[in-house]
Amino acid sequence: MSSEPESTRLEPVRRQCDRCSRMLWVQKTRKRFITTLAGPIEASIVTRHCPDHKDMVSRPKNDISPPKSIYGYDVIAETGRLRFIENKQVREIHQQFLERGIHIPERTIYDLCDRFLLYVTAVHREGHPAISRLLKKRGGYVLHVDSSGHHGPMILLLRDSWSGVRLHAAPIRSEAAEWVIPHLQEVKVRFGDPLAIVRDMSKGFKAAIETIFPGVYVIVCHYHFLQAVGMRLFEPYYPRFRGRIDRRGVKKRLRSLQRTLQRRAQKNEEESLALSIVEDILAYPKDGKGLGYPFSLPNVDFYRRCLDASVIVRKAIMDQARNNIHSPILSHLEDSLRLLSPPPAVLGRLHADYEDLERRWSWFQRIRKVLRYRNGPIPLSTRVHLSDRDLEKGRLKLDWLLCKIEEVERIGNVDGHTRSLRKDLRKLATLIKEHRHELFAPNVKIVANGRTAIRKLPRTNEPVETDFRMARRHLRRIRGNSDVEPQFQREGAGLLIAHNLRHREYVRMVYGTLGQMAARFAKVSQDSPTPI
Repeated sequence: MSSEPESTRLEPVRRQCDRCSRMLWVQKTRKRFITTLAGPIEASIVTRHCPDHKDMVSRPKNDISPPKSIYGYDVIAETGRLRFIENKQVREIHQQFLERGIHIPERTIYDLCDRFLLYVTAVHREGHPAISRLLKKRGGYVLHVDSSGHHGPMILLLRDSWSGVRLHAAPIRSEAAEWVIPHLQEVKVRFGDPLAIVRDMSKGFKAAIETIFPGVYVIVCHYHFLQAVGMRLFEPYYPRFRGRIDRRGVKKRLRSLQRTLQRRAQKNEEESLALSIVEDILAYPKDGKGLGYPFSLPNVDFYRRCLDASVIVRKAIMDQARNNIHSPILSHLEDSLRLLSPPPAVLGRLHADYEDLERRWSWFQRIRKVLRYRNGPIPLSTRVHLSDRDLEKGRLKLDWLLCKIEEVERIGNVDGHTRSLRKDLRKLATLIKEHRHELFAPNVKIVANGRTAIRKLPRTNEPVETDFRMARRHLRRIRGNSDVEPQFQREGAGLLIAHNLRHREYVRMVYGTLGQMAARFAKVSQDSPTPI
């Protein structure tokens, strides 16, 4: 980079007063050194005014840097590209600039990242007409409504399912309708009514959607619906069962025995058998296939494996006894497993709770099959869209499930269905009836590029959840730790809009290319609702 800065003079285009047509006089000339990717620039910024009308001031258009900034638009664009597309940490960005002969303090790089998000948001707002044309060209859009936040305020994201464009993102205080309605109203004004809306079980979202989009198809996210079903079936029974299992100390004793056996270089047949049994029991999390509660019940799986192991251990001990062989390791293992089978006076409810949870799990699996959740490469995969025939099958299966629940209620305590289980099944039936028309909404007919087609609607908010995960993964990468919630609340809305920069068609429409971001930032109106 040359040590001598390049010189340029920025003068206002207007040279005459709009009121009296007199030539404008030079009011002042300010010199500013601006850092750009091509090198430093010494800019002389000229301001003119009318001698007769003091309020008539003409300022030049500055395509090099934002007002009152010593860093060019190209530096802002490059900083944002490294930060939000390549996921670079500040010190890595600082080092890359140093290698190019550009010195920018690390603290300033943080500020440039914040300014980049502001410009991206402003350009996105100004690009709404182009985005609207894209949605109409595709025959309409399907609106996903969801928010995320572990505590305190939340980030609302409104996304189109078919194009993949994030239409709107904003911080909200809560999911109450009063905070969501203004943002839905903005989307309606900008893009019109969607063909369908996918939402979770939030009552605030439901009220807001019914207020702004009356008559639009609404689909309840199957994942969130199943989650609500699981909570109704397993609360408070599974947490109580989990606490009783953990208090028995069986897991701790099994892990200790596993470490002891693994340290032994030479193992006899008894020790090898005991180690294989212990390792099989402690592999119980695999039964959940990576899913959390309530989509898996890890402690129920652990208890089931212990029951099966107890039978194997008892048989092995008896076989050894017939040959007058003592089995200390197997006996120790059996004593550990026996902690789960105490006298009824001590913890007699443990096995009863296990059997009750097994029945509840069978009902949970039934509703899961009705909603067409499959165990495939992606657990609980919902990427397979449903045809009209599949939708009708789903409605019939829902009706069949309701009949089964009514049958249990009519017969009473059949197959161990306790009073509490029957009560929860009645609640489940009420939930299904309430959302029946929102679980299997019909597919829609659209006109795209002059052709009529039937488009299958999505069943979950998976695209939005993926965006939230991407945002938090990005923050963990650039922070180097998992404490990302404060930063997610501060930057989340801009960060989610910045995800559109990975969308090829969006970039072509709004920017042209990523290399033209700086030029587009320079055209952002100073009257933009997003403060730059």
